[in-house]
Amino acid sequence: MNKKLFLICLLCMAVCRGYAQEVTMDLLKSSSWLWKRLDLRYAFTDDSIYRVYNSACYGTMSQAYYLSSEPHRRFRDELVGKNKKGNYVIVKSFSTGDTYSYRIMSVSDKEIIFDFEYPKMTLSKNVSEKYDTLCLSSSYKELSYKHGKQYQQAYFNRFPSTWYDFERTFNGAFFKKEMEAIYKQDFSHEYKKYLDAFSNLKDIDTKEYYRKLIDVTIGMPIQSTPASDMWQKIVAAKVARNKNLVSLLLKEKTELQQARFWQFVQKDNEHLKKGRVVSEKHSCIKEVWRYGMSIDKECIYFTDSLCYIIKNCVPTRTPEIIIIAPYQMSDSGNKVDGAIAFSHVQVGEHTKLQMHLPANDGKFPTYYKKEPSLVTDTLLMAATYRCLFRHSPTLEIHERPFFDTFPSTWSEFYAVMISDEYGNNGFRSKADAYIHAFELLSCIPVREKLRKMVGISIGAMAQDPTSELWRTVVINLSNKYKDELNSVLREFEPWQQTSFRQFVENKE
Repeated sequence: MNKKLFLICLLCMAVCRGYAQEVTMDLLKSSSWLWKRLDLRYAFTDDSIYRVYNSACYGTMSQAYYLSSEPHRRFRDELVGKNKKGNYVIVKSFSTGDTYSYRIMSVSDKEIIFDFEYPKMTLSKNVSEKYDTLCLSSSYKELSYKHGKQYQQAYFNRFPSTWYDFERTFNGAFFKKEMEAIYKQDFSHEYKKYLDAFSNLKDIDTKEYYRKLIDVTIGMPIQSTPASDMWQKIVAAKVARNKNLVSLLLKEKTELQQARFWQFVQKDNEHLKKGRVVSEKHSCIKEVWRYGMSIDKECIYFTDSLCYIIKNCVPTRTPEIIIIAPYQMSDSGNKVDGAIAFSHVQVGEHTKLQMHLPANDGKFPTYYKKEPSLVTDTLLMAATYRCLFRHSPTLEIHERPFFDTFPSTWSEFYAVMISDEYGNNGFRSKADAYIHAFELLSCIPVREKLRKMVGISIGAMAQDPTSELWRTVVINLSNKYKDELNSVLREFEPWQQTSFRQFVENKE
């Protein structure tokens, strides 16, 4: 009887285990995982689970865990980081010290289902376009208080490998700057500690380290941002210490890629500044002011001579220009020649702006200065795009602000037209319309238009329908203005000319 009972129990255990599937440590660590039910993200390291609300990028909470073939009632510290695969994830609560055993019900490369509660806990692999900052953050936290090659290697592996990922992570380049850092999920507000950590890695294979250093740098835009400037200094110092290895590894790259690398590393050289594409943003926009509310209601944009007042400045709506008028700045707010007059009002450390209408003693609400963005001003671009199609015939007064706020570099173009990051207001959905509008601009001087076209195309890659469309527009304009284009190209460095032509020919 006892023998039969034992066999029955053994069979039950086998059946129970049959429902559980095995998960590997490599799969858990391959990405961060999203639990949509509570909008949480999880990142797994060798010995900890890092949890964070999806809208935040810091303040992560960690819990110890390990994999097991069976459930445990008591957490066994000696097993942490030991097992490479298992049917259960055993977790110690960070607050109470209680032990929880999560049975793996189903596993695939993109999804893990736990026997957790009703409904089942389903973790989906983070397939966001944005670089996986949670994984980078969790590796950094471990590196800051744990010592050993494995933690350096984990941080190195999760550090960005391309300039696209570097831009997202440390320049916040694909986000509107007025968004709070906590909602952007980038590390532009604390880039120094992450770059310092990368610079001080000592136990990484030298070739592997320098190869990533080169890969991140190739294609890096020549721009003055705190993170990019610090990266340039790091790379220049590393190159000076190991010139022979750098030269050897660069032989694996094309001549154009080598030129891009040296262009960024040596960007302080005067002869390299001569043909720079990047100019100060908002060359036409002198001042940008925002209505002082948590949700955008209306914005005011100033060009050399005109004031644009825009309504519906909310990401879910399409902005619309309601007033285009000449303006004057006045300390007293006196109205001159029928223009809208603006006067400054100092409040503590902040400068506010008051608007006065001609023939009207009343004042508009007070506006506050808007923080400038690394990304071209997409809001004004969207509003002026709508304005273009309301006026016939088209005048430069309507085309100019659209042209000036259209991206000027490949970084900006990617951020506005291709990236689907939260924070760029979803301009990707109208990218085709904006690109076609650029092609049809007729009041902008041809050389000026071609100069911007070349600037965007340097370093560009035709890798998706939007960038393919841009390449088609570039080809059309190049064929239409052959002589003018050849003249414009002479203003750029030889490597920039090569980069432009290779984009047109779709070569790397």
